[in-house]
Amino acid sequence: MLVVLVAALPATAATEALATAAPLTVYVSPDGRDGAHGTRQDPFATVEQARDALAGRTNARSPGVVRIRGGVYRTSSTIQLSGKRNSYVTYAAYPGERVEFAGVTTLSPEKFRRLGDVPAGEAKWSSRSRVRDSVYGNVHVYDLGAEGIPAGRLNKNGFNWKPQPYAPELITDDVAQTLAQYPNGGEKLDRADLTVKEAPKGARDYFSDKTADGTTMPYEDMLKLPGPAYTAVDPALKERSAAWAPPGGTPDNTKYETDGWLSGYFGNNYANDRVRIDSVNGDELRTRYPTMYAATDKWTSFVAQNVLSELDAEGEYYIDRWNGGDVLYYYPPGGTVEGKRISLTSFDAPFFTLENVKGVTLKGLRLNGTTGTGVRLLDAESCTVDGLEILNVSMDAVAIGEANDAITAIAEYRTSRGGHRNRVVNSRLHDLGGGGVFTAGGDRDSLERGDHVVEHNEIYDFSKLATYTPAGYLYGVGNTFRYNNVHDAPHMAIQIMGNDMEISHNRFENLVTHASDQGVIYAGRDYTYLNNVISYNLFRNVGPAGNQAVYMDDGMSGMVIHHNFFDKAQHGLF
Repeated sequence: MLVVLVAALPATAATEALATAAPLTVYVSPDGRDGAHGTRQDPFATVEQARDALAGRTNARSPGVVRIRGGVYRTSSTIQLSGKRNSYVTYAAYPGERVEFAGVTTLSPEKFRRLGDVPAGEAKWSSRSRVRDSVYGNVHVYDLGAEGIPAGRLNKNGFNWKPQPYAPELITDDVAQTLAQYPNGGEKLDRADLTVKEAPKGARDYFSDKTADGTTMPYEDMLKLPGPAYTAVDPALKERSAAWAPPGGTPDNTKYETDGWLSGYFGNNYANDRVRIDSVNGDELRTRYPTMYAATDKWTSFVAQNVLSELDAEGEYYIDRWNGGDVLYYYPPGGTVEGKRISLTSFDAPFFTLENVKGVTLKGLRLNGTTGTGVRLLDAESCTVDGLEILNVSMDAVAIGEANDAITAIAEYRTSRGGHRNRVVNSRLHDLGGGGVFTAGGDRDSLERGDHVVEHNEIYDFSKLATYTPAGYLYGVGNTFRYNNVHDAPHMAIQIMGNDMEISHNRFENLVTHASDQGVIYAGRDYTYLNNVISYNLFRNVGPAGNQAVYMDDGMSGMVIHHNFFDKAQHGLF
């Protein structure tokens, strides 16, 4: 068999590995080299080299294995696995060794400077005049631009807006730090602080199910709609918010914030949003970008975010992108960076994309830090994510299939490219801005099943940046979420949009803790979502009053619910 294989390969250094190593097994190591043979003794330097060495040589009867030796692999581009040539290969951590793909850039403590030590007159530090005197001595700075570290940007994100990559996050000792904000901690601005002065229609009024002619406004036009205006009624807020944006005219970064936002709830208490602070003039605060739902005083609950003048608590940071300076301001815990492991999520794409492949497995890997999605599967068949740890991801940990840009509540919303029989198992997914596993599979017209399975995972600390980003999205037909431990998140754990789903034998604890009118399992708005089964689950500590364990909303029908245990929820079934 080996003789036939070698005869079929070109005589290159890469393919010689297949003759000298175990059949169809190659190795990758941080100590590997270009032009290596790919053996255990002479490993490749990158996964891409290993992929190319096996390309076209594997099949269901003769699969390939890429064994990845322990170490940290700095990630600057997505590992693309596509088509028949890259099918039937397992990419696995070498037994007993820890393998991390890092989309984070380490910021050496030695390269931080105290703000007070930065020489006067350097233009890139001109925004430092906005730092409060009370914390000036504790603030440290880092020149990201000088080292070519991407500073990213803040985008318009929120419920039912087109998902955009988030800004890089600062991580210290594996804990995400806080983008400079007011107020601090868990406090929010509400109608005691400011009231709605002008409330233009929300973008929701311009979707097809609301308009007289049944059409949806183009997305780019929707972004041009006006945002709400507020009046500061609290004297202390009026004083401090004066620096959050210029009153009008030419911006002055030495006095006013250049990219401040309001982030939280505007028109309800279950779907978050974000608008940019455009101007502050006296007690009037105006914003750019519309909210999804028209703003009302009743539901005002948000923070001012990305404001250097509010960097006044340990763990807060701010990236000054003014005129391309790209410098980091940071108030580290304890007022010092010494002895701390500090990094910035500088990667903005998936670590792996599996497209039109069959039988590919990712096993035992740690994927740490991206402002996008962790792993994406498109038109994949019988692929497996097994034993991965995915963390510090701003969007979803794993996405199987994709969705169009339409709002989830209207007929134009579609998912596609989900493939069949893909699995996410035995994994830890945590510290996620979005959700755990986006699962789109199956066809609702024919009721063809997707048969995706998400099981034996621990999913926690998700939905940190967005609502309606659950641990398990069950979209399409015939997908399963079972034997998972899901806990500690501010919003829902499961959203069902389809038929014949199974949610069973899961633990759901400490969920929907920072919202209302939501459910741990939520489904609604289409009475043809039939035969979804919820059974043998534990629901414990469902968030404050107004939240439910299982929420069947707006015409939801045909749900089959049995043998569940409900402990500390306003309603088990609503």
